This record gives sequence, C-alpha cells and structure tokens, in this order.
Amino acid sequence: MEERNLPMVIAENLRLAMRQRGIENQAQLSRETGVPYATLNLYLNPERRPGLPNLKHLVTLAEFFRMEVWELLCPMNEAERALLKSFEAWVRASRKE
Repeated sequence: MEERNLPMVIAENLRLAMRQRGIENQAQLSRETGVPYATLNLYLNPERRPGLPNLKHLVTLAEFFRMEVWELLCPMNEAERALLKSFEAWVRASRKE
C-alpha cells in the first residue's frame, strides 16, 4: 500500500468532497469559499510545497462541504465516507426518538 502523508490525505479528501458537491474546479471552489485559488492549488497538489494547510482555511473548507475538520484529515475512501455519513444520520435520527 502506498504511504500517504497528511497533505496528500487532505488533497484526496478535498478532491472527493469537490466531486461529491459538484465543484468542477479550484476556481469555482475559491469563488464559493473565499480561499485563494493559489492556496487551493497548493492544497490540492501537495507535492509542490511541503507543509500543512492553514487551520483557518481547513475550517472554511470543512464548513463549506458540511463536514468536520477531522474528516479532511483522515484517510477515507468514498465508500467509507458514505458509511460514516449513514451512521451519523442514524445517530441523529435515533436521538430524536
């Protein structure tokens, strides 16, 4: 299995969130979140610059994608993320009963 560092995981999770939300490109994401295009480009291409994203930007992106910041930091594939969302919905529904 390929070893992934945190910036790579964040990039993968951002790409997945963009795809699921119908965001077609970085320019659209930048317009809708206010996170600068150049910054998003670095987050989505972590091999260009080592280092971690700014926490303020991660919070902004997580809120936009209706997720928690930790979800951007955890390696999960699309099926695992769907399972997590189903479980969260079940927990919310069971608390209302």
